[in-house]
Amino acid sequence: MWAETARTTRTLSPLPFLARPLGGLFLGVLGDRLGRRAVLVLTLLIMGSATALIGVLPTYDQIGMAAPVLLILLRLVQGFGAGGEYAGAVVLSVEHADQQRRGAAGAWAPVGYATATLLAAGVFQLFLLMPDDQFRAWGWRIPFLLSLVVVAVGYLIRRRISETPAFEKAQEPQTPQRLDLFAAMRQEPKSFLVVIGARFAENGFAYLFPVFGVAFVTTELGVSGNVALGADVAAAALEVITIPVYARLSDRVGRRPVYLAGAIGSVVWVIPFFLLVGTGSTWAVMLAFIVGLGVAYPNSSERAPAGHRNAGARRDSRK
Repeated sequence: MWAETARTTRTLSPLPFLARPLGGLFLGVLGDRLGRRAVLVLTLLIMGSATALIGVLPTYDQIGMAAPVLLILLRLVQGFGAGGEYAGAVVLSVEHADQQRRGAAGAWAPVGYATATLLAAGVFQLFLLMPDDQFRAWGWRIPFLLSLVVVAVGYLIRRRISETPAFEKAQEPQTPQRLDLFAAMRQEPKSFLVVIGARFAENGFAYLFPVFGVAFVTTELGVSGNVALGADVAAAALEVITIPVYARLSDRVGRRPVYLAGAIGSVVWVIPFFLLVGTGSTWAVMLAFIVGLGVAYPNSSERAPAGHRNAGARRDSRK
């Protein structure tokens, strides 16, 4: 029954990604209307509650096919919240920073993502040390339930964050603004399309290596799942170092050259990536992932006006 649930879940696993653009649109507009901080608290509660509920889901043996269906529904809720989380965190950081340090400030969100990847992998590896029957019976639930601790800590932190000066200035009495999903597109069409196009390309590579790449090397090439996971974790560890370096560099030389260098480097690395993983060598697989993912992803949210920056940035949400 475990295998049946796993197969069904893998088949339906792409569905949660459909919720991210919707969450980005809806939560992005709320962020421009209610404030960055308020929506970041909301996204935390949405994702945290959905994650914790996964930890108490009934099994396939108990409720049959309803088990994977409920799992996918909760993953959809997670995706909806994630659609507004990442870009909102970047916008909040950037708007609190000085003009000369916005690249460095915006790096904290992706650094947090990479650090969370490391912590999550570490916690899960600890529970994998349990006897297999115990892990399948109840051990797998504990990491999901531990998310409640993360939610509590994150809630206390986010409640103490002040609203950004840019948002407060944008809220000064002017022409009344209505709840408009496409205001950023109409007011800054060129910037809107540039950000969307850039993020399409970036997101393609962001998911090519850790999602498709991991699935490819484990299912098609027969590489051990532990090797693939180890490569992904090693790449995340490198990102913790390289993201601040590239972000600070963008404050010195500008966003465009750093972004272009990352984009070109990603394109160039595609062929070496598949050549390396095709060898099946552990070290080659590790190198392929580490280089492929160890590139900073500059954020372009400054291109949107403050009154629509959350909505503009969240149209291209990922993670």
